[in-house]
Amino acid sequence: MAKALKLIIGLLLALVLIVAVGLAALLVFVDPNDYRGQIEAAVQENTGRSLAIEGDLRLSVFPWLGLELGRIRLGNAPGFGDAPFAEVAAAQVRARLLPLLRKELEVDRLTLQGLRLDLQVDKSGRSNWADLAGESAAAAEKPAAAASAPGLAALAIGGLEVSDAQLSYRDATTGAHYQIRDLALGSGPIALGRPTDMELSLNLQANQPPVSAAITLRSEITLASSLQQITLAGTRLGVKAKGAALPVPELDLKLASDIAVDLGADSMTVSKLELEVLGLNLLGEIAGTAITTAPQFSGRLRLEPFSPRNLLTRLDQPVPETADKGVLGKLTVDTAFSATTKSAALSELKILLDDTALTGKLAVEDFARQSLRFDLTVDAINLDRYLPPPSQTPPPTAGSAAVGTAELPMELLRALNVAGNFRIGKLTASNLTSEEVRITVNAKGGRIRIHPASARLYGGSYSGDIGLDATGTEPAYALNEKLEKVQVGPLLKDLMGDDKLLGTANLEARLTARGNGPDAIRKTLSGKAAFTFTDGMVKGINVAQLLREASAKLKGEPVPKSDEANATDFSALGGSFTIDNGVVDNRDLDARSPLLRVQGAGTADIAKETMDYQLKVGVVGTLAGQSGEALSDLKGLTIPLRIHGTFSEPRFRVDLNEVLSEQSKAKLDAKKQELKAKEEQIKQEQKAKLEEKKEEAKQKLEDKLKNLLKR
Repeated sequence: MAKALKLIIGLLLALVLIVAVGLAALLVFVDPNDYRGQIEAAVQENTGRSLAIEGDLRLSVFPWLGLELGRIRLGNAPGFGDAPFAEVAAAQVRARLLPLLRKELEVDRLTLQGLRLDLQVDKSGRSNWADLAGESAAAAEKPAAAASAPGLAALAIGGLEVSDAQLSYRDATTGAHYQIRDLALGSGPIALGRPTDMELSLNLQANQPPVSAAITLRSEITLASSLQQITLAGTRLGVKAKGAALPVPELDLKLASDIAVDLGADSMTVSKLELEVLGLNLLGEIAGTAITTAPQFSGRLRLEPFSPRNLLTRLDQPVPETADKGVLGKLTVDTAFSATTKSAALSELKILLDDTALTGKLAVEDFARQSLRFDLTVDAINLDRYLPPPSQTPPPTAGSAAVGTAELPMELLRALNVAGNFRIGKLTASNLTSEEVRITVNAKGGRIRIHPASARLYGGSYSGDIGLDATGTEPAYALNEKLEKVQVGPLLKDLMGDDKLLGTANLEARLTARGNGPDAIRKTLSGKAAFTFTDGMVKGINVAQLLREASAKLKGEPVPKSDEANATDFSALGGSFTIDNGVVDNRDLDARSPLLRVQGAGTADIAKETMDYQLKVGVVGTLAGQSGEALSDLKGLTIPLRIHGTFSEPRFRVDLNEVLSEQSKAKLDAKKQELKAKEEQIKQEQKAKLEEKKEEAKQKLEDKLKNLLKR
């Protein structure tokens, strides 16, 4: 852009000098109107376009070398209709003759009235000005390094005046139509190295997007004597726009700045930048280098404090219903930045939202690949304040129509190219409080991984590795998570409002799931997990009291009353479980307390929120009722306790009949064994006596035989 501007200025100055000398000769020797026909014919021959010069051509030489033109029309390119390509109602330029001889250009006020310019692109992409360019596109793009402005000792222009100008642009390939009307440009006297005031105003209408705008621009312009530096001091841009494409029915924008452009160094600076729009006030400083070759910009921007709530109201957008009506009341942004045509980065970023501060850096390393990189830190935030207030109606149960409607944006997930770290000093979410939250995110090609993830919470710690694969038709999830030494009671109290389980918890889980929506995830959840609890308590069930009541009912005795808490203490509780498509299966539950030993097995359906669990409670101590009577008959027994029903309304049943019938059977079996042993003993004794008698008879017989032989 800078080289092009340099070339244009040089060509204009050279053109003015050439025209000045030529006009002097023409004025002396010829009447320019005599050559009107030849000029029109030459244009027709060289461009294929018609040129109509309707007004007189008037020349002057001394003391001003000048040219005045009447109405002129230049025809359109073939195929673009009969309307003129360009039209001028009147134009005038005059330069003092004697200063030209000293290589000083002193021009009177330049005027241009009634300019009409019609720019078009047809359906094939051909423009109606391409034939006038003269150079090929490739040649036009070559740097104009050889071009230089003619040496001038001084430049002075009495001023510029453009009035009643209109420009139209139509693109048949897109259907776009842009029109500038009532364009007016005026300036004070222009001299090298001296500031001059400039004013511009116009009305813009467009259909893509549909918008109309009144634009004004005021500035104090200084062009250095070397023609290499241009400054625009006190620049003020105003835009008042209307249109359906705008965020508000009427948009009022004000921009102020000081701008300096150095064509030789190919650089620019924008200072004292102030943008006001929609009640927002943006301040900044910008510096640019290599602005015409490989633009690079850097600087600092600050968005003054404003109310997001008020901004949403101004935009006629719904204000989110939040649990805390005071949030979204104040936001400010302060950051350094750098940018090229391919990338952009924010550093030293500081965002203040209400009483939360976010700091760090954020960058898009490649616009084409949408590669986002970040390293951000939040001091403390309570997300619950920004969520809707708790509903007065109960939440929908699993499987209901209101559950499972949320779906992940799969195309967006596949397009992510993100890597970064996120830290939160203190986080409150779903009424859970955690500290020192650390998250590392990597996402590319539809595969998203959050690892490592860690936090301190409720006296313990969390660590996790979370993966999401969005490359298939439905998302797939993988979780590897661990809780260590977490006080589960306060956690459940904050999360669910009821601490039904107390103790120090340790949990390890490796789980997978698939599906787009919570309901699908619950139905496909699979994996393995193991857990332990120490020094805990299960609320909502007093196993000792259940045993007392069942024993009393079985004996026909009054049910004992108890003022004990409806809870069961345990010194240790642990186990493992597998999950297969949302069904949890546990076979090794083991819990211990001074009075009880509990083993358990059963299943729970996460999707249906139902369970069927069987506990075997071993009584190892003495359970005394309120009356002080000991249930010694239960000591040493294993008592079945069934827990079934829904998660929200579980039911408990103790089956002592089975235990006591087993006990009676055991006693009967023992009696039978005793009788059988006695019967066997008698048989053995009788057998022994019989053997003894046989031996006695045998001996007697042998004695008699001996006596007979002796005789």
